[in-house]
Amino acid sequence: MTIHKHSYAELAKIGMKYHNDTGFCSLVATCVATGKPFSKVFRAYEAAGRRVRSGTKRITQNTVLASFGKKLIVDADKTYAYATLAGVANDCHTWGAGVYWIYVRGHVAAVRDGVLEDWSAIRKYRGRVITIHKIVNN
Repeated sequence: MTIHKHSYAELAKIGMKYHNDTGFCSLVATCVATGKPFSKVFRAYEAAGRRVRSGTKRITQNTVLASFGKKLIVDADKTYAYATLAGVANDCHTWGAGVYWIYVRGHVAAVRDGVLEDWSAIRKYRGRVITIHKIVNN
């Protein structure tokens, strides 16, 4: 089984060019968490009821993650340590190995092995962190 480690820029390009999609932050986060290609994740979300150019609900994200053998576990220590996503972007390199999802209002970002794979890594989005979850095998 091949594990893909695409960057955010590569995944976003695939989503916009080949699927004519936007608002796919949860799809990118799922690709980062599972190592699956964007098209496979796109089809999984489509089967779970996601419409093109629209966001997803947490229950849909959990369903798709479970279909790939993953689940979310709240990391309370990290959640209370960071106020904004910009703070996470500045400090995530110290987190070490593993995949984390950072929820802010209307958005989810992913950190893989200490690298923030999200557009907010470039533009330093200051959205308030709601929760931080670690991705683990089911």
